[in-house]
Amino acid sequence: MSAVPVWLREELGPALRELAGPLAPPDESGGDVPPVPEERERLDDWIDVAALRLGVEAEPSWLTGADLGELPDAAPCLARVPGSDPFEFVVLLGATRRHVSLLTPTLRTVRLRRREFVRWLEKRAATAHAGELDAWLDAVRSSPRGRTRARRAVWAALHGREPAARLWMIRRDAAAPASRIVKSRAWLSSAIAYGLAHAGQFVMFVLAWRILGPAAFHGTLSLGQVGGWALALFSMIPCRMVRDWSRARLLTRIGVLLRQRALAGILRMDSEELRRAGVADAFGRVIDIDAIENQALSAGFLAVNGAIEIVLSAWVLSRGAAPLPLVVLLGLMTGSFVLLAHRMRKSHARWNGMRLALSEDLAEKMIGHRTRLAQGTPETDHVREDEAMAAYHRASRHLDRYAAAIAIVFPRLWMLLGLSVLIPVLAGVSEPSSLAYALGGILLGFRALDLLGEGVAGLAAAYSPWQRIRPLLIATGTRPAAGLLELPEDAPAGTPILDLTRIGYRYPGRPRAALQDVSLQLKTGERALLVGPSGGGKSTLASLAAGLRDPDRGVVRFAGFDRSALGDRNWRRGVALTPQFHENHLFADTLAFNLLLARRWPPSREDLLRATEICRELGLGPLLQRMPAGLQQRVGDGGWRLSHGERSRVFLARALLQGASVLILDESFAALDAENVRQCVEVAKGAAPTLLVIAHP
Repeated sequence: MSAVPVWLREELGPALRELAGPLAPPDESGGDVPPVPEERERLDDWIDVAALRLGVEAEPSWLTGADLGELPDAAPCLARVPGSDPFEFVVLLGATRRHVSLLTPTLRTVRLRRREFVRWLEKRAATAHAGELDAWLDAVRSSPRGRTRARRAVWAALHGREPAARLWMIRRDAAAPASRIVKSRAWLSSAIAYGLAHAGQFVMFVLAWRILGPAAFHGTLSLGQVGGWALALFSMIPCRMVRDWSRARLLTRIGVLLRQRALAGILRMDSEELRRAGVADAFGRVIDIDAIENQALSAGFLAVNGAIEIVLSAWVLSRGAAPLPLVVLLGLMTGSFVLLAHRMRKSHARWNGMRLALSEDLAEKMIGHRTRLAQGTPETDHVREDEAMAAYHRASRHLDRYAAAIAIVFPRLWMLLGLSVLIPVLAGVSEPSSLAYALGGILLGFRALDLLGEGVAGLAAAYSPWQRIRPLLIATGTRPAAGLLELPEDAPAGTPILDLTRIGYRYPGRPRAALQDVSLQLKTGERALLVGPSGGGKSTLASLAAGLRDPDRGVVRFAGFDRSALGDRNWRRGVALTPQFHENHLFADTLAFNLLLARRWPPSREDLLRATEICRELGLGPLLQRMPAGLQQRVGDGGWRLSHGERSRVFLARALLQGASVLILDESFAALDAENVRQCVEVAKGAAPTLLVIAHP
C-alpha cells in the first residue's frame, strides 16, 4: 500500500486550518492559530481554542483498538496515530466503503484503500506493546511466518478495549448563522429541486387543462387531444416524486439543524437560568422540536405551496373571462384569510396556555394530594377549577370556529363567489379558451386556499413550541471564551491566586442583593475557612469564584486574569468546586466515571490507580472491597446504592482528582461523622494546593 501521510507537532496549525476551511465562515477561516504546546496534557486545550478561532468546533473522542475500523467514518477529523509519539497525526478528509482520503503535509490529497489503512492503524497500535506481545509469542513458539498476524490477534485480545486513538472531529460551529448554513450547496440543491419540481407539476396541470378545456367546450375532443391530456397528467407523477423527495430532504436537514442548535443552546445557557428552569424543562424544549418538525415544517411547506399557487391562480384568472373582478376578489379573499389566520394564532396561543396551566395544576394536585387533604382544601378551589374549565371550553370553541372558517368555509366561499362573478358574463364569452381559463383559475384558487388553510392550522399549533425553544436558539449564539494562557502550577507560597474584588450579585426577581461589595483573596498554600449563617451568600460567593455565575459588578481574577482571558476550560482547571450535597449529583454509571468526570475519559491506568488511592485515603476502601466490580461497579439509579456519607466522599474525591490549583468545599462534610470529617480534611489539606472550606457556625 502507499505510505500513510503523517503530520508532526509543528504542522498541526496548517492541518487544522485546512480541515476548518470548508466549514468556517469566510471572515474567520484565516483566524490566528496559537503556537502548538509541547506538553501532551495541553493538546486538547490547544485544539479547542484553535478550532474556536477558526470558526469551527472540534469534538474530541477516543477509539479503542477494537473500534479503529470506525475511524474513517469520523471524517473530517484530526486523529493521533496509535502507539506513536503524542504529536504524530493523520488528517482524514473523507471516506467511502472502500477508500479513505488523507491530507499530506504538502496539502495534497491521497486516496488509500480503507482496509489497508485500518490494518496500518492496528499495526501501529500493536507496536506500543511489541515487547509484551513478543514475549507471549516466544512462550508459545510462534512461527516467524504468521508472527505479524498473531501479534495483531494477541494485541486485540489483550488490549482491544483500551483507548488506542485520540481523534477530534471537525464540525461546523453550532453558533454559525443559520443563513450561512442554508446557503450551502446541499441546501440550495434541494430547494432548487423542490421549486422546479413544484413548478413543473403546476405547468403540467395547466397544460392538461389547456388541452382538455377548450376542446370540451367546442365539442371537438379528438383522440390526439385525449392522448396529450393523459401525457400531461402522467408527466405530473415524476414531478411530484422529485418534489416530495426534495421536500423530505429539506425537512430532515431543518430538523437536524434545529436539534443541533437547541442542544448547543442548552449547553451554552446561563447556568442560573438553567438551574431555575431545570434540566428536564430544557430537554423538554428539545422534544418540542418534534412538534415543530411534524407541524410547523410540513405545514410551512403547505403554506408556501398555497401562497405560490395563489399567485399562479391570479395569473391564470387574468387570462380568462372577467379577469379584473376575479383577480380583485381573489386578492380580497387572500387578505381576509391572512387576517383571520393571525387571529387564529393568537387564539391558539391563549388556548395552549390554558391547557398547560390545567395540566400543571392537575400534576400539583396529584403530587400533593395528601398535603391538600391535611390542609383542608377549601370548597372555593372547586369553584375556581370549574371556572378554569369553563374558560378553557370557551377558548376551545373559539379556536374551533377559526379552524373551521379557515379550513372549510373560506375555500368554498371563494368557489361560490367566483362562480357568482363568472355566471353573469357567460353569455358574452365568445372564446371557449377564456372560459376554460376562468374555471381553471377558480379551481386552482380553491386548491390554493385549501392548502393555505391546512398549512396555517399547523403553523398555529407549532407557535407555542416555537416560543419555548427560541431561548435555546438565542443562547446558541453565545460562544465560549477562547483563552489559552499558561496556568501557574508551581507558584511560590503566598502568591495571590484567586482574587474577588468588590463583588456584587443579585438573583433575578429578588429585590435584595445576595452579595454587595464583597472582597476575598486567597494565596497559594492557604487553607481558609469561611463561616456564616444560612442565606448569608457563602454558596453564591463560591459559585462566583468557580465561574458558575457572573457577578453583576466587581472583578473575579485567577492568577491575575479574568475568565474571558483564561477561557472556561482553563478556569475549570484552576478552580474546582464541590457544591452542597443537594446540588451535587451521582450519575448512573460506573464509580470510575463519577470519580474521573473532571479529569479525562476514557481513563488511563494511571488515572484509575490514582482514583483508587484517593478513595482509600478518604475511607472508601471498604466500599471498593464490597463492590464486586470495584471502580467499574455501576452506581446510582439502577446500580449500587451509596449512603449519604459515601456519596459526600465520592464528590470530594471527584474534586481532588480534578487537580485544580484552588479547591472550594461548600459544606462537603455535613453528612460525615467526626472521625470521617477529620480524615477527609487531612486528605484535602494534603492534596489541594489552596483550600477554601465553607461551613456553618
